[in-house]
Amino acid sequence: MAGVVASAISCKLQPESGRSFDKDKVYKLQVSPVPGWVYQYEINNQTDMGLEVEGKEVSALNKADVELNYTVTRDSTGNYLFTTTYNKIKLYSKSGDKETEMNADNAMVTIDPIEKMLGVLKGARITATVNQ
Repeated sequence: MAGVVASAISCKLQPESGRSFDKDKVYKLQVSPVPGWVYQYEINNQTDMGLEVEGKEVSALNKADVELNYTVTRDSTGNYLFTTTYNKIKLYSKSGDKETEMNADNAMVTIDPIEKMLGVLKGARITATVNQ
């Protein structure tokens, strides 16, 4: 949701236009997506951490690969409806010698409760209403 708002805002505010903003004035930011459009986002995040604890070095690596779509529609009162659908959810972590990989695509064949939960999230449609 934040990505949609940031995209809409970035299209309206053009810093290179030479305009300056008064810090004491209240500005209203308006979301103006086109109903029927689908916005696709791919999020890749990696965190690599190294610590020294009681003279021992400890490292941890976490990765997340997520792909999702926002579909924009309007309801009968004119509010925007942003429907989120996850297409891909993959998580990876490594701490010391222990590695864990989780993939929403494995939900039907795994006994891992987290992978099952990711599979439910992948199949879910999450709708947010934005009124004007």
